[in-house]
Amino acid sequence: MQQSLRLTPERGTHVNSRLRDDIQAEDTVSTDTLPQTRNDAETWTGVFQIGTTPMPLRLTGTGEALTGVHIFAPSEAVSVSDAPPASGALRETINQLKAYFAGDLQKFDLPLRADGTPFQQKVWKANRQIPYGQTRSYWWVAVRIGDPHSVRAVGGALGANPIPIIIPCHRVVRSDGALGGFSSGLEWKKVLLSHEAGASLFK
Repeated sequence: MQQSLRLTPERGTHVNSRLRDDIQAEDTVSTDTLPQTRNDAETWTGVFQIGTTPMPLRLTGTGEALTGVHIFAPSEAVSVSDAPPASGALRETINQLKAYFAGDLQKFDLPLRADGTPFQQKVWKANRQIPYGQTRSYWWVAVRIGDPHSVRAVGGALGANPIPIIIPCHRVVRSDGALGGFSSGLEWKKVLLSHEAGASLFK
């Protein structure tokens, strides 16, 4: 059964550090039941070029909540919208993405509605706790949700993340430092990690 994860992140500050797996037992993610998806609001979608980034993004939402970000592969033919976004929530999403890629925003402040199983939602919630400019391992996420033997399932849940970049699954890597996987391709994962490391790729 799918449920809907609704999150509005707290604002934070930039932290630069290397791979770190410092686990504290009291910091595991809550397993409380999450609210069901609502379908009574207007939906919106569009494909947009965000600032100077080479990656056009398809953004989707319902009402005031963002429900999806799709990163197109470089080989995909994409028709980018040149019309101004009609939804206030869509405009705010685009503005925050532009600020992120310009290096001016390190933590998003957007209402999200991510549909998934209770396990997936726990993984995505833990993933949101990884600060900008840092990485954690799949095992770290598994311990964070209170199930250290679920490393492979954690990878699957991150691969099903409907809102990449905002829910930063690119910040999860293997314990040996290898990149692991990324639903939008490892090249984009490298780009996002390099950007957050201060490479100034999009300025």
